[in-house]
Amino acid sequence: MSWRTGMFLVVIAIVLFAFLAPLNSALKQAQQIAALNQEIETTKAEVDNLEEKNENLKDPDYIKRKARADQYYVEKGKNAVIVTNQDAVDEDSESDRPVRKQAWYLELLESIQEVGNTVEKN
Repeated sequence: MSWRTGMFLVVIAIVLFAFLAPLNSALKQAQQIAALNQEIETTKAEVDNLEEKNENLKDPDYIKRKARADQYYVEKGKNAVIVTNQDAVDEDSESDRPVRKQAWYLELLESIQEVGNTVEKN
């Protein structure tokens, strides 16, 4: 290898190292900018959602609907009916339920007595 080739390679290496640090910094900043832009979009969506909720809260009909649905409020002169078990089974399908031979509390008592009577083996 000649002296000129060696010097040329050294100069190329110095130039590469000189540009490597700023390039790395630029890539990190580009990633940060992309993350911040994503955060801005998310925040804008949240703001839009909150503004829509705020507009809804100014509407008396919306407030009445929410009061009926969430708080079970009833207007004067109307009767309230609250269905607590909407997935109730029909009478025909009740035959599929297992039948107990005795009351549940008696089964529980027997179970507790059996546990109390067991002896630990070492």
